[in-house]
Amino acid sequence: MLDTRLGRFFSVDPLADQYCWNSSYSFSSNRVIDAFEIEGLEANPMNWFAEGLSQWEAAFADLFTFSWWKSESDEVKTEVEMQVKDKKVTGTYTESTTTTNKSSWSGGDYFRSHGSAPAVTTVTTKEDTKSTTVSTEAVINNKTTSASQSKSTTTTTTTQGSSTDTKTTSTQAAEVTVAHPVYPPYVSVTTKETSNGTSTYAVKGGVKASVGPAWMNVSADVNEQAYVKTSKDKKPVVGYMIEAQVTVKSSTKVEVQKGPYKAKVTYTKKYSAGASVGVQTPEVKR
Repeated sequence: MLDTRLGRFFSVDPLADQYCWNSSYSFSSNRVIDAFEIEGLEANPMNWFAEGLSQWEAAFADLFTFSWWKSESDEVKTEVEMQVKDKKVTGTYTESTTTTNKSSWSGGDYFRSHGSAPAVTTVTTKEDTKSTTVSTEAVINNKTTSASQSKSTTTTTTTQGSSTDTKTTSTQAAEVTVAHPVYPPYVSVTTKETSNGTSTYAVKGGVKASVGPAWMNVSADVNEQAYVKTSKDKKPVVGYMIEAQVTVKSSTKVEVQKGPYKAKVTYTKKYSAGASVGVQTPEVKR
């Protein structure tokens, strides 16, 4: 521990015997301008060009983020069809519960851990999310339009070395998606509000393809997303992201028909895994 009044440490360095040529009270071998100290050990002279380049690389790489996740969900979907003269009207109500585990890190962590700059313990963020989603959809002019409302609780654990910080936030989200029932492309608009005062507005477009029968299906989803994130204490953040996800699902269906009315109830179990890479402007406090 350092006594700031004397500029000295209270206690003797426990490794003093291994560095008998050095004062047990010195810091960075008394070379505080041209060297940095290795976790309390001896001084390590800096290569100023390499140091500056490494710091620039780390700052630039901090703009990039990487994530991977896996999720499990249970979904109950109710569909009602009716024939009105020569037109068929379809209504759908879906309720699903999803549990997601997600890990994220920034590109700068790599350069700080492997570059010429002093090693810094990588910061890892893990998210455990439980959400419930209610959605409705309708088929109009051969395009499926769906709207969903979801509520979720996320526990975020940030780890840096032996330090761990855990926070819990609740989120409400609304999403509108337009997709063609035959061709893969789709577009969605999403807005999210969290309990910590953060709002996210995103536009997402991509393609989705699936194989297999309805009761056992495998699908792949690739999309691009542009978003704006705002909060009370930080300036707005603008970002762009590419995501890829694979989903395996199994379904059980019960169908009842009486006259012009038809009702179907489908229970679906889904398992998903995905990854993303993105770039966003730095988070700056107001």
